Amino acid sequence: MEDDGRLPLDLPSRWMNQAGTLGFLPSANSPIPDGIFVSNPVSPRPRTPSVERCLIPFPGGFLLHTGLPNPGWHSIRRLYASRQNKQGSTVWLHVISADLAELSNLIRDCEELENITAIELGLPPGCTQDEMLRWIDAARGEIPLVVHISTGEDLCLLKALPAAVSAVTLGTPRGRLPVNGGLVHGRLHGPGLFPQMLEILQRIRNLPVPVILGGICRVEDGITALRCGAAAVQMDCLCWSGDWPVNT
Repeated sequence: MEDDGRLPLDLPSRWMNQAGTLGFLPSANSPIPDGIFVSNPVSPRPRTPSVERCLIPFPGGFLLHTGLPNPGWHSIRRLYASRQNKQGSTVWLHVISADLAELSNLIRDCEELENITAIELGLPPGCTQDEMLRWIDAARGEIPLVVHISTGEDLCLLKALPAAVSAVTLGTPRGRLPVNGGLVHGRLHGPGLFPQMLEILQRIRNLPVPVILGGICRVEDGITALRCGAAAVQMDCLCWSGDWPVNT
């Protein structure tokens, strides 16, 4: 560990998927054979799908609301332990939690597995600066820690980012759209968000840690982001099209 507590982050590829796009384990048929695999969000305890889960299109993209369902860390851990990363992928585990102690225990467990090379920490919606520091402290360990920041609501947190954080992933914003007379809250996706994401990248490109730009839906947008200072890019709905960049 370096003197400031920051662990060096290995980036064998500048291309990776965004959490929530390719499942919990890398697959032999993955569209990212040469990239970094980022898992779906994993929580200490199982989460069931939201009863209001939906995908709502809008011009330039769509809103996705799922409730982040997953079988919980203990089930996921058994899968990782049995697979031992047979595909040879570089794996980042995206973790979410509602409990600091449970999050800390999950991180300790990850340190016993060879397949996980970094932790990507998803912050709760509306997270305050003090809360962020507590989540980061609970997630610190012997694996590099990457903090996922949502554009818009979480950008102010970058001013208080502790030195122990190895990198930041800049994710697409959350939003609301009307459904059946009500409003549904969810993550926004789509190529129409790229100008906003690129603008924010330019505003924070001087951070003392690598910035990884998420929400990339086209190969040409990913190349542009890399040329504009992103350390790496996270592909969004492009993962579902199969048009993955190779050796770009």
